Amino acid sequence: MGQATLTELSRMALLAEDSEELLRWSVARMAEGLDAERCYVFRRSDDGADLDLVARTPETEGPSGRDLEQRLFEHARRTLEAHRHPAATGDGPAESQPVDVVTGSLSLVSLIIRGTVAPYGVLTLQRNGNRDFDHGDVELLRSIANVLSTALERLQREVQLQRSQQLNRAVIDAFPGRLALLDGEGRLLRVNRRWRDLADQRGVRCEPGSTPPLEELAGRLHPEGDPDRRQRIFDGIHEVLIGRRPSFAIEYPTQQAEDLRWCLLRVVPLFDRQGALLVHEDVTERRLFSERLAYQAQHDRLTGLPNRHLFADRLEQGLLRAQRSGQGLGILFLDIDRFKRINDTLGHAFGDEVLRRVARRLRRRLQETDTLARVGADEFVAIVAVEAGISDAVKVAHALLEAVREPMVVDDQTVFLAATVGISLYPDDGDDPATLLHKADSALYRAKSHGLESIQSFSTEMSVEAIARFELESHLRLALGQDQLSLHFQPQFDAERLRITGVEALLRWQHPERGPIPPGKFVPLAEESDLILELGDWVLRQGCRQLAQWRGLGLGDVRLAINVSALQLARPEFLGQVEQALEDCDLPPTSLELEVTESVLLIEGPQVTRRLQELRGLGVSVSIDDFGTGYSSLAYLQSFPLDRLKVDRRFIDRLDEDDAASLALVRSIIGLGHGLGMKVVAEGVEREDQLGILRRLGCDSFQGFLLGRPQPPETLWLELEPLCRPDLETGQGSAPPIGEDQPEEEGTAQERGDDPHR
Repeated sequence: MGQATLTELSRMALLAEDSEELLRWSVARMAEGLDAERCYVFRRSDDGADLDLVARTPETEGPSGRDLEQRLFEHARRTLEAHRHPAATGDGPAESQPVDVVTGSLSLVSLIIRGTVAPYGVLTLQRNGNRDFDHGDVELLRSIANVLSTALERLQREVQLQRSQQLNRAVIDAFPGRLALLDGEGRLLRVNRRWRDLADQRGVRCEPGSTPPLEELAGRLHPEGDPDRRQRIFDGIHEVLIGRRPSFAIEYPTQQAEDLRWCLLRVVPLFDRQGALLVHEDVTERRLFSERLAYQAQHDRLTGLPNRHLFADRLEQGLLRAQRSGQGLGILFLDIDRFKRINDTLGHAFGDEVLRRVARRLRRRLQETDTLARVGADEFVAIVAVEAGISDAVKVAHALLEAVREPMVVDDQTVFLAATVGISLYPDDGDDPATLLHKADSALYRAKSHGLESIQSFSTEMSVEAIARFELESHLRLALGQDQLSLHFQPQFDAERLRITGVEALLRWQHPERGPIPPGKFVPLAEESDLILELGDWVLRQGCRQLAQWRGLGLGDVRLAINVSALQLARPEFLGQVEQALEDCDLPPTSLELEVTESVLLIEGPQVTRRLQELRGLGVSVSIDDFGTGYSSLAYLQSFPLDRLKVDRRFIDRLDEDDAASLALVRSIIGLGHGLGMKVVAEGVEREDQLGILRRLGCDSFQGFLLGRPQPPETLWLELEPLCRPDLETGQGSAPPIGEDQPEEEGTAQERGDDPHR
């Protein structure tokens, strides 16, 4: 009976596909074949410290209940412990020394069931009565345990293999590309889901074991491509399979429906060189992303134009072509004049939109073969072909200036722009990119010094000027901390009695080595580098301190006029700076007048209007300086809160009794100012006849060399001091005679660069 049980169990173990099903069937057969009331199989827990019951025979007659089960469990546990620590128990391996206990009417036997690495568990049988397990029973049970161990090891390995295969398939199918394994003969061993999808789309077979010729496989990968590329794919796969090359990769376009897609095929040998792995990916998005990165690295994000790096490459390539063809090239460096004021007054978003539109305008004025790049905040550079030398370049420059000059409406605000252009030529001015760009930049600076919408080509003297300009800016930064700057004051006179009613503060720079430097040279440098903010604040504080000193000596109601740049006016903190300067010097706001040039009106900005209203709210007067030199319209002039209008000296210079046009023009300006409720001040009065005409035309105040030159405060005090003594007839301060005791300065104000707004 026992041998038949072993045979039947061996056959079942060979056919079993499930370990738990095998164990359930086995315990029933063993209990029956070995005349045992109970047969249990305990499996070792995952941590190896305990046992779990996995199979048992149904309950039969005899001792039962929890107490018996607990005794069976303890017997199995001691068997497992004896197997793990044979020296401690003195029993030796449980496979050869099974635990056999007979207690009263109960007999137990337990044997270890092996596993792949550690014991699978314990087999335990129980008989009732005095029927113990003899030697033959134990040997039979040992054989049964070996059969079960072998079967369970096989099933466990199969489960592990299945799991590994499932994991491999999951990993392969999860791969975003297409994978295929080829054997050494080119047969398909395995393909993933995406490869199968591709095969289904193209109506081809891809079952494992199929042997499509490599030509057919190459055709599947690139069905609509050119024959040469298909041949390259075929050769690449073949050479990897035969070991001629370590790997192969090719990226190529393929048409799918209406989309052009890019694919990447990589072929690498298997570790044993008995086949190859094919990886086929759609890399369209990655390629587009790389192209976008490359585009962004070479183009300006705001305008889409080439940036400085791409421009340098285009210029280098253009020079190579020009050298081969003998054709000339023109480098046009264009700068938008005073563009920073747009950002400061209307915001960067507004300025960005203006730049985008300017870029489109400039691009439309150039040929397709020309290059236009944005190389700075408001700087553009163009490369143009020139056949007639400088004349061709100048024609293009004029076209670009016209494009910038056209009025532009952005967010319901009209903006007037102007630009300047510097030109360098190949081969006249250089034959390498760095030299040509440097010389075009030098020409641009010369153009800016000539005023709005100027065009200048490079000349040798410009290099010297560029170096001198850099040195001058460096010295200017040191001048503030070294007490090289000072203020001179030019008096303003009323028309009725030619009495001093105000003084204008004018900045002076006495260089320790170069002597006096005209404001017309250093003020533009300060405006370009934002140093004007620091200089402007210094002038405001120093001017207020000087007026406070004069008032402390008894000076009456004399107004201090200080020039303010557009950059200062755009700063939110400027209002606080004015308040602080007045408070520190204990001056009433009505004693201060701030002058802004007409160029501020180039932009109708709510920030500018609001700032001027805030200043007037303090009690500070506001005047427009150099009226008639900019682009302001009556609508702009009317929209700003202004107290005085200062007529530019260029209108006064031409004023003559015999010049009807100049008389009419000045009369119109004075009438315009009065009509808008403003007082009118004439700048640059240098002749007696000018003074007489202006008084007759109704001008309210005068300023100029005829009446009073810019003077240091201690010299001007000689003229101001009489104002502290009341006139015996009027009870008011008296003024000295015109021109009396005034220091002489050579030349006119214009010749000395002594514009009052400087």
